[in-house]
Amino acid sequence: IQDPFVQGQKEMDPGEIEGQIRKQLRMNGLVNSELDVIRRLDREIERESDVIPVAVKDGYVQESRSSVADTERFAALGRFVSGRLKQAGREILSGEAGIRPYKQGNRTPCDYCPYHAVCGFDAKTAGFGFRRLRSLRAQDIWQEIEREGERPDAVDRETAAGN
Repeated sequence: IQDPFVQGQKEMDPGEIEGQIRKQLRMNGLVNSELDVIRRLDREIERESDVIPVAVKDGYVQESRSSVADTERFAALGRFVSGRLKQAGREILSGEAGIRPYKQGNRTPCDYCPYHAVCGFDAKTAGFGFRRLRSLRAQDIWQEIEREGERPDAVDRETAAGN
């Protein structure tokens, strides 16, 4: 739960303070790009929303300044995530539970993980190392998601065959 604090150099009216607080509490993530959906999420949007990561100009969503995806991309994202979850499930059921943390820049999930004593991961030990995540543009990420979504899923084929 966030509790934003607004600092002002001058006297601020309650409306300005509320606007600053809303900007600090603004959600991040992905929003459906349909204008009707956006207007239901933020009824007061004129240019840039204080509530969701969306900017509008002349009745059109400015995709370069917004975090949006159309319905088809949301469906592709759902298929991608479902496929990755099935893959992780297969690995767990086959006994694979390898420790493979990532490193992006100087950040790793180990920086805030409370299970160091249990997992036994130590980058100084031979055979252990971080996976390096490469930086990708949003366009490249969507291409990968859509390309992977086009491939048939082995689990679904096995289920359909009665295995």
